[in-house]
Amino acid sequence: MPRANNPTIGKVKCQTCGGLASVKQNAASFLYTCCFGEGTQNCGINQQKGAAVQGYIWSNAEWIDGEPETRPHNLPADEPKPPVVVEPSPVSDDGDVIDVKPEELEQLPPQPQKGESARKLLGAAFTVCCAVFLMKF
Repeated sequence: MPRANNPTIGKVKCQTCGGLASVKQNAASFLYTCCFGEGTQNCGINQQKGAAVQGYIWSNAEWIDGEPETRPHNLPADEPKPPVVVEPSPVSDDGDVIDVKPEELEQLPPQPQKGESARKLLGAAFTVCCAVFLMKF
């Protein structure tokens, strides 16, 4: 299969030398950079497909004709911001809003810490084992 000469769709700062690299997109929708820097620096083509590299190119590129139609598949989707949840104020039986101070709220009894009952059981088993051991002597 002959190689495709993909068109340049943007420019981005090269992650290796800091120069300007052209951005291209392959048939699988992955972005890649071509950096043929000035002087002795010649980074070449960077076709890394990891999410971090693809995200860097996508976020920092200056697109020539706007963003490409297809995003690399491993970029996180633009997630909508979560909705703001407003807790309703307590209301009395007659419909009036009640002002409640945090210190007036019922405090829940403290919950046992994780593993506390296991420690007690282990302690009881150790005590029984010691008693049985001492009874043999």
